[in-house]
Formats: sequence, C-alpha cells, structure tokens
Amino acid sequence: MNAAKSQRAEEGIALVAVLMLLFVAGLLTAAVVAVAKLNTADATAAAELGRSTYIAEGAAARIVWLIAADRYNYSDAVIGEIDYEQYDNDRFAADGVIHTIDYYGTPVTFAIDDAVRGMNPENLQNEFAVAAEANDGDAEIQDSLDALLNRCNDYTDTDSDRAVSDGFEADDYENENRRPLPRNAPLEYREELSWVPGFSDLFPFDADGRLTAVQLLPPHGCEITLSGGVPLMNATYAQLRRAGLEESDAETALDAIASYKKDRTPLSDNLNADILDAMRNTFTQQESGVFTVRILHAAHDNHPSARLAFSFAAFPAAGPTDGILTFLEFFRY
Repeated sequence: MNAAKSQRAEEGIALVAVLMLLFVAGLLTAAVVAVAKLNTADATAAAELGRSTYIAEGAAARIVWLIAADRYNYSDAVIGEIDYEQYDNDRFAADGVIHTIDYYGTPVTFAIDDAVRGMNPENLQNEFAVAAEANDGDAEIQDSLDALLNRCNDYTDTDSDRAVSDGFEADDYENENRRPLPRNAPLEYREELSWVPGFSDLFPFDADGRLTAVQLLPPHGCEITLSGGVPLMNATYAQLRRAGLEESDAETALDAIASYKKDRTPLSDNLNADILDAMRNTFTQQESGVFTVRILHAAHDNHPSARLAFSFAAFPAAGPTDGILTFLEFFRY
C-alpha cells in the first residue's frame, strides 16, 4: 500500500515537472517568435525608409525642373496672390503651398519656399533689435538678447578674451566639455549658432529640426548670394511688428499667410487694405530666385518616409548655364 502511494506521488511530481518544462518551453518559443517579428518589422521599416530616400531624391530632381518651367511660363507671378483655381495645371512658386506629385506610382508631398528667410547671421545686432521691438522693449527679453549678442560676438571674434562679463569664451566652453569651441572666426554654417549658450532658447529649431530662424550661409566657394527684400510669405511676427502692424494685425497677417499655404486662399481675400498695404510697403512679393524645397512625405500613406530639404538657385528652362546645379543646403532627416 505504501509502495503504491509512493509511486503515485512520484508520478505526480514528474507530471508537475513536465508541465513546468512545457510552460518554460512555450515561453521561450513565444519570445523567439516575438523577437523574430520585431526584427522583421525593423528590417521592413529600414528598407522602406531607404526606398523613400531614393524616391525623395529622385523627386527632387524633377521638382527643380518644375520650378524652372513655372518661372518660364509665369514670369510675372505675384507671390501670395496666385489664384490656383484659375489654372488647369498646378503652379510651383516660392509661396509655401503644399503640393503632391506622382513619382512613378508613389505620391510625394512637398512645399517650395523662398530661401531668403530668417535673421542675417552677419548682422545679429540689428536682428536682435527687431526681436526686442516686437516684444515692446520687455526688459527681461532685452537683457537676454544683449547677453546672447555678447556670446555670439565672442564665438566669432578672433581672440579668446571675454569682452564683457556675460560673454562666453574658450575657457567657458571647456568647463562645459565643449572644446574646441568657440570658432573664433566667421561662421561657416548657421547651425553653429545653436552651440552658443542660450541661442536655441530664444530662437529654437523648427518642427523639422532646422534652424530656419537664421538665414542660410552659402558654403565655401559657392557664388550664390541671398539678397533682396524679405519675402512677404516668410515674414515673421517681429518683422511684421517693425513694419508698423499692431499685435492683433500682425497675428491676423500670420493667419492669412498660413491660410494661403494650406488652402491657397489669396492674401487679399483675408486681409484688409491697410494691413496688406503695410506688408507690401515692407516686404517683397517677387521671388528672389533662390528656393528651398521641403519634401515632407515620399511614400504611400501609413508608410515610413524619409524627409529632405534642399536649397538652390533657379536656372533657365534650358538648364543651368554651366551644366552644374549648386546646392546651398541638402539636408536629409
């Protein structure tokens, strides 16, 4: 009797052990399957992003020609007043309007802006004065801008001596483990300013991670210049205030610009004559001839997409005269 009970007990223990083993084996199998699915998803996403990058770059090559054709066919375009409904075809002007083209079966969404935008990095004293005026001389903002200007000057001057108490020189950067800053020479690209302590607090990167608050700096050897008046479609709140608009009018103007870019509604449909005249007297509605194209999506819906921003000088419909297209910026993200 005792022997039978002992045998049944041993069988029960063995059964429990087998069940536990099966449970652990099941967990391991499920984990292996989950990891395999995750790796497959990662590989698929990486492959789609890679494909999207090629599509974006291919579409970029087409877009530069679309812009050249638009400039050839419509040389008298008034930016901000184009009535897109009057045309059987799409227009490709530097007005920030969202476009979509079919690139060999893949929809590509993009916007075209005038490359003349943002503060002139070579005249920050004047640009900061504009920013201070837009805030009605707020003492705290004025102090922050003054300190930032001193730090920007220390970043580009040729010595390592702190000119004023709120400057920032080589020893300060070294204390923050940011050697070999500062440059102590002229800026080579605008994003350098984000390394100056406090700059990105007052002038943050945009939603795309680009420092569009500052104007592009042409790379070494590039003969393209960004000149002319500030494009009306790129006007900032600070610039609108300096143009003589009150706070509410400046906000109304920005809303009208946003509406034009989103719904293609001409500015004159959303702004009264006084606001529009003040803007026209200060800003230009003619293209500078240097464009920034932002490819926002280069994939089918619900698929991951690479993004691309590039800036270049427009060329005739027959192509660049020297056969070379020079970019001021070519930024994948």
